[in-house]
Amino acid sequence: MLYQNVPRVSVSAGLLTTFLQKTIIGIQGVAGPSNTSVNYFKVTDSSRAQVFPMAFFNLRTFGPLLTTWPGQPENELVIANSVSAGIGINPNTGTNQAEFFLGDAISFGRAYVHLGAHFGRTESLGGGFQLNTPSPTGLTSAPINWNYHVAFSVGLSVRLSPF
Repeated sequence: MLYQNVPRVSVSAGLLTTFLQKTIIGIQGVAGPSNTSVNYFKVTDSSRAQVFPMAFFNLRTFGPLLTTWPGQPENELVIANSVSAGIGINPNTGTNQAEFFLGDAISFGRAYVHLGAHFGRTESLGGGFQLNTPSPTGLTSAPINWNYHVAFSVGLSVRLSPF
């Protein structure tokens, strides 16, 4: 028997794992002829996946499935499906930038598993320059262009409201 109402709308917070590749571009010195250093536009940091904090807004789409925890018939487990939207700050790209999530969430009690699309910003070399080419003399940082891209992501969160 369920002693509480299962919320139709909830807010949860947790971590999002995205498969949007991180690439940070900068200027790096490379040994040139006669032991002189030549500055080149290079990828200075990269990774195939990123993890960062995200807040989710969840809207339950169907009635909940009421069951019990395995081996604990006295403890109820509420399983529900939700449409989920999220916003988070991604510190992995060198600047704290807002990024977004849209997808599905399955809740097990107060815990949510999110599957969907991550809308994140990636950087590319701007100013008409190409990677792995010498940078002009006197340039101290690489000109960067930022664009949003979509990638598959998986999130884990805990319901904060309603408690």
